Amino acid sequence: MVWNNSLETLAGELGFTPETIYLLPLIPLIEVMWADGVTQPAEISIFYECLTRHLADLYNQADGEEVISIAAAEKFVSDLLNTRPDPEKLHRLRDLSVQLLNLSHDAKLNRSVLDSCLDLAAIAVTRYPYERRDRVMSLEKHVLHELFQSLNLK
Repeated sequence: MVWNNSLETLAGELGFTPETIYLLPLIPLIEVMWADGVTQPAEISIFYECLTRHLADLYNQADGEEVISIAAAEKFVSDLLNTRPDPEKLHRLRDLSVQLLNLSHDAKLNRSVLDSCLDLAAIAVTRYPYERRDRVMSLEKHVLHELFQSLNLK
């Protein structure tokens, strides 16, 4: 992954350590989960599948070296999943995440992040019955539209 000093400085201001900065690509998923104001068990389950896959990808990219421990990753994300983060901070984190994703020029990773966000938005609703086009809430759709535009996906 591509890093520079200004990225590390900004990430540090937002609560990331050199170790947890590798979790930035997961921030859009967290933002989608919180878009409706609550995280639901089905969303958390999918998120942890994504986290596990992300940690495995990091391990493989580092030729078998641990980039971030499972315990450190779980601690960091549990803080973001258990208490709703400030929406402005979460938005800034997503912007930082997107910058990193776009710097990597890895369209497969960008598409994977978007696909995971779509899965999260579709897995849980806050009320039943929902109207035919309300399976994904308007707040989640808004985050998804912004994410799609910012990831330069075609």
